Amino acid sequence: MRGGLILLGAMMTLSCGPKSAGQNPVFGEPVSFKASDGVEVFANLVRSAGKSDRVVLMFHQARSNAQEYAPIAAEMALRGYDCLAVNQRSGGGMFDASNPTAAQFGEDPGYLAAYSDMEAALAWAKAQGHYRHVLAWGSSYSASLSLRLAAEHKEIEAVIACSPGEYFDDKHAVAGW
Repeated sequence: MRGGLILLGAMMTLSCGPKSAGQNPVFGEPVSFKASDGVEVFANLVRSAGKSDRVVLMFHQARSNAQEYAPIAAEMALRGYDCLAVNQRSGGGMFDASNPTAAQFGEDPGYLAAYSDMEAALAWAKAQGHYRHVLAWGSSYSASLSLRLAAEHKEIEAVIACSPGEYFDDKHAVAGW
């Protein structure tokens, strides 16, 4: 990954997935941006105490939403990272929260369709102008797509991939990324 580091599993003592039931579905600052196909992508930005030059792009698992990362984003912000938890179009209502990006579609458009949302999140981070270090954190299908994002975009320094797998028609795609 051009000098980058791939981290598989959890970072520090944090893990992907739910922490407790009934969490407040509003956390951080609401952010939205457009994907290359014009879909509005919604996200939650959790800022560290100071102006950070580090951002973690957080992508949820199937049938989920940005709320998946609420407790993790808070912990990462304490460690000096800004965190952008993204609601991808392939998602749903886990963690007692809605996914406003996915709600724009009548049915789930599929995992690969969410890649446009992930690239849009990276474009958003680059457009901020102060992030020198960009990490991608994915869960399940988005862990696999985070590896693709890093393979195709040198700006991604590291990937935290929780449960990546060959979830796509090409059963060797992830291994290639």
